[in-house]
Amino acid sequence: MSDTPRERRLPAWSGLALAVGATTLLALALRLHRLGKESLWLDEGFTYTRARLPIDELIASAIGAHHNPSYFLFMHYWLRLGDDEFMIRLPSAIFGALAAGACAWLGYVLRGTGAAWVSGVLFALAPIQVHYGQEARMYAMLTFATTLATGGLAWLGMNSEAAARPILALDRIFGALREVPDAEPTQRRASRLAWCAYVCGMTVALYLHNTAALFGATALAAALAFCLRPFRLRVRFLANFVAANLIVLVIWGLYLKTELQQAEKFAGAQFWTKSPTSKELLNAAPSLYLFTAARPSALSLLLIAVALLGVWSLRKRPEVVLGMLCLCFLGPVLLWLVSLHKPIFGTRLLLWGSAPFFALVAAGACSLRQPLALVGFIGLVSWLVAPQLERDYATLGNEPWRELVWTLKARAVPKARVLTATYEEAMMLDYYFHRRSHPLLDLPVEVARRRNAWKQSRDAPRVFVVDRKRGDRIGKLRADLERRARLTHDRSWHTILRLLEFERTPRREP
Repeated sequence: MSDTPRERRLPAWSGLALAVGATTLLALALRLHRLGKESLWLDEGFTYTRARLPIDELIASAIGAHHNPSYFLFMHYWLRLGDDEFMIRLPSAIFGALAAGACAWLGYVLRGTGAAWVSGVLFALAPIQVHYGQEARMYAMLTFATTLATGGLAWLGMNSEAAARPILALDRIFGALREVPDAEPTQRRASRLAWCAYVCGMTVALYLHNTAALFGATALAAALAFCLRPFRLRVRFLANFVAANLIVLVIWGLYLKTELQQAEKFAGAQFWTKSPTSKELLNAAPSLYLFTAARPSALSLLLIAVALLGVWSLRKRPEVVLGMLCLCFLGPVLLWLVSLHKPIFGTRLLLWGSAPFFALVAAGACSLRQPLALVGFIGLVSWLVAPQLERDYATLGNEPWRELVWTLKARAVPKARVLTATYEEAMMLDYYFHRRSHPLLDLPVEVARRRNAWKQSRDAPRVFVVDRKRGDRIGKLRADLERRARLTHDRSWHTILRLLEFERTPRREP
């Protein structure tokens, strides 16, 4: 393997296919493990509730909440296959695994088959990617789309002459310019596939989440970096890039007006997050790139060292290095700058920055030139990250709604009622009470009215009160009910959920 990255022709499909397939299966296995073990948490409950709505109400609800409706439309039809925790999260697991395969392709683009194995395995093992690959939200799907677009753009950057071949009718527009050397048919087909990967990935990303516009800005910066040399191909490549983005804009134009209206409304709306500090920006880097959210570890130092080696191995292609660095690190900076005006900063919105970093790490590992070194590197990373993955699997991270509902089921009596502090608790209870697959209970659930909550349960022999804030928001309600009933049960789960039980008549002995 030479020090100078060669412009790669159509991949050796056997080696690349094996790397993509194996890393995809590894990623899928890691994401399927304990997939339905934990209860849904609040955002997943919103996914389920919105996806159950009729189509017109679903679209209105998503747009009103500053979301794109596409993911929820997909889930609307997916839920017909099943609606337990496993099935709700399964699409994220699948697309998270496909993103690992796309990352393997990205690694191949930089340094060949060995880099495909390394980058794919790194993505499959990354704890933050595993986490969001097990969450019923759109982030894993968004990461797959952006990684696919990144792979296409990186291939075009690595293969400048093929990328400069005219697409659409641009050969007529630029026919007077100096001709670009023709490429063989396989190279032309690979170029078309790369442009298609970019267009499809970018379009899907924009339809999945509004912040994908920042990925578009990052891709533009990377494309400009790829144009640093050779100069004679710059105009043609930029013309192709503009044409590709015009295709994206035409397809996205179906939603663009709504997107702009959302942005205008969101700019004047109150949002729950606070403006991020520069420390928060720096704290996001370890979980995105270095497999840890804590202080530096042996694994994080190893990844940094090998990534620097990857940058050095690409030194004779400075435009590629600069473009990959833009794809890695520009997104967090842009999101942080936007958040200074409107706080939206969060690592879940930046998952697409991990893949190009892992590709640089893979390039560094491949520069060692020894197959045993690659195997040893993959084995060492797997060994170092295994304890963290085990802790993540074992640690209860979600709100234990299922355990709370089991307690309710064991203590419920006919005509009992359930009061909740807010709509959020009622939504989560509704999922476990009334879902099509394995409904656990059928009790009326109401949000407690501040002044007349006791009237809502006046005829109920037993009243349950549920709060997500350990009871902090139901102090007045509790005092009101204690004047009219007897508190018979008070239980909290992991300082997250609290269940109070009131009985209006003394409990009869059997």
